[in-house]
Amino acid sequence: MCGIIGVFDLKTDSETLRPQVLEMAKSIRHRGPDWSGIYC
Repeated sequence: MCGIIGVFDLKTDSETLRPQVLEMAKSIRHRGPDWSGIYC
């Protein structure tokens, strides 16, 4: 089963949120898929 993270924050710059999103992605990395990416 794949893991997906979504962030909705219209007041914060995406570059500011990036480190937090990467940490969230690490916590579900074991779920897959084999490919990953960030889309803004």
